[in-house]
Amino acid sequence: MDGRGRYGLACTNCFVAKCKCVSRPEGDGCQRCHRLQKHCYASDSVRKRKAQKNTNSVARIAQLESKLDSLVSILGTLPPSPITAAIHQTLHGDDPRPGPGANPLDHCHSLSSGSTSSIATPPSPIGLPRDLTTQDWPPNSRPLPGFHTAASPPSASELDASLTTFREQMLRFCPFIEFAPDVTARQLQRERPFLVQAIVAVTARSVELRRARGRDLKARLGQMMVVENSSTIDLLLAILTYVTWGNDQVVTRSSTLSRLMQLAMSVVYDLRLNKPLPPDVHMLTTAGLQPIGAGEDTGGSDERALEVERATLACFLLSSFVSTYFAQIDALRWTPQMEEFLYRVETNTQCPSDAVLAFQVRLQMIAQKAVQVRDQHDTDLPIAFCTKALSAQLQDLKIHMSPELEKNELLLAQLHYVELSIHETAYTANSDPLLPPSPRSVGSSTLPSWERLGCLWQSLEAIQAWVDVYYRINPTEYVGFTVLMWAQLSRILVTLYRLSTRVDPAWDRRAVSKTVDFLEVADRITDRLEQVCSEQDAPASDDIWLHIGRLSRAVRTWVRLQMGRDRPEELPAWPGETPASTDTFMGDMDANLLQSIDFGNENWLESLVGWSPDRFN
Repeated sequence: MDGRGRYGLACTNCFVAKCKCVSRPEGDGCQRCHRLQKHCYASDSVRKRKAQKNTNSVARIAQLESKLDSLVSILGTLPPSPITAAIHQTLHGDDPRPGPGANPLDHCHSLSSGSTSSIATPPSPIGLPRDLTTQDWPPNSRPLPGFHTAASPPSASELDASLTTFREQMLRFCPFIEFAPDVTARQLQRERPFLVQAIVAVTARSVELRRARGRDLKARLGQMMVVENSSTIDLLLAILTYVTWGNDQVVTRSSTLSRLMQLAMSVVYDLRLNKPLPPDVHMLTTAGLQPIGAGEDTGGSDERALEVERATLACFLLSSFVSTYFAQIDALRWTPQMEEFLYRVETNTQCPSDAVLAFQVRLQMIAQKAVQVRDQHDTDLPIAFCTKALSAQLQDLKIHMSPELEKNELLLAQLHYVELSIHETAYTANSDPLLPPSPRSVGSSTLPSWERLGCLWQSLEAIQAWVDVYYRINPTEYVGFTVLMWAQLSRILVTLYRLSTRVDPAWDRRAVSKTVDFLEVADRITDRLEQVCSEQDAPASDDIWLHIGRLSRAVRTWVRLQMGRDRPEELPAWPGETPASTDTFMGDMDANLLQSIDFGNENWLESLVGWSPDRFN
């Protein structure tokens, strides 16, 4: 017996067949090879070489497993994105190949190339391939995995065009962001990915594209702020940009501006931008740690500090306008720390637009005080005394305007708007002089009749001054209109309508029409809004300014009917229409009309009020 029957010393044939190798008694090979009439060869040398190869494979497998464990740990620290989802799919054994119509950029380049040295390297937005950073969203601002979107990712040229439009045509209307002169869209995308996504959304002229990109942005904001509990200046700037220029109250049937402003205010609160952490705080999480909100977002260079201060002031400005217009939220409360921010921005001579932002904030502070006087006046002090003090503050602010600011039509329009807000506080044009005063209007009810008429007439003069400034603005500049301008325009039209239809024996409506004719103002505003789209060579069929012009024409026709002019003889009177009931019309329209319009339905007016606008053209 030659010993080939022991374990591990089987002949070559038995080893390959994985059969038991039993030596023959004669010593000439094994019994299986003899039975099968095969040559029996010893396999000592073959088994030794195979054993050496297996040892190397085990070491190699252990090395790869170590790298895969490192990759999995890195992926756990990254936000969800198509790339991380593809890598997780590959590691879990699913088919990593892209399906029909899939984007090859969704797969990790390091895995598809077969390189093992790059697996343990964490993917970085700055280190991504060039085509990925310019033709797709940045990693932490892409749509959520599984979130189907109708918005196509912007190309490099679209990013550059959007940034140029935003800087040159829109930002001067509310300059709470300052870009370096040489910054590119690609550089800004790396530092402020959410801000860039918001800029791309608000600069889209197509209603459908703007709606889709706005939906993507809001989905990402919800993911980052609610699910991941993140608060950064990038998120704050993105929300403020979309609220300011997104025209969400026109693009969507149900405006989300109040809710978005609440999110922006929550970022301000979370980063302690409105006030510092109190010295006697008792939270366990702050014991021995730095104050909440301290870090790179709220510290650093002077330019970074100014960026934070501008964003905080803009949050107050926008929240005050949105709270006044929609009456759904309370504005951000003014604090001493915000007063320090305003002083630093106001005295910054390196950026001329900071003076514009500071003046806008100071004007809105007076308007906000007028709102507080109206809503919280519960003393015996006549409300006219408070409004005179506010008027004095406004005149003092007007006197100290610099020559550069006096030429700014946007600031002049806001100044006249604040003047209107003050006079309406004393005696609103929407009140019914024939009804007894409510308990909350005791202060205003003590106004003599001549003071009430004086407040109404001063409101009319403020409207006339605002309209004159509005006519001086070139229609080509309307593309940069902010929610502040739309809120001002809405209040001007609503108050002018109420003054023009006010039923009061002491009020002369003919004098109102001779001073500022409502129908003439509505006609000119409609013509100028339609002129915005006519300046383009070939506007898209769903261009947002086409829809705004259509809305303006329909509202103008509807208002003509309400005022009793140009009414077709075959149509009956409106149900329940009386001279006194028309005062409530524009208030209801201002609150509900924009949210009730479906731009895809040409008969929206007929479905809303029962008449088609085509019958009155």
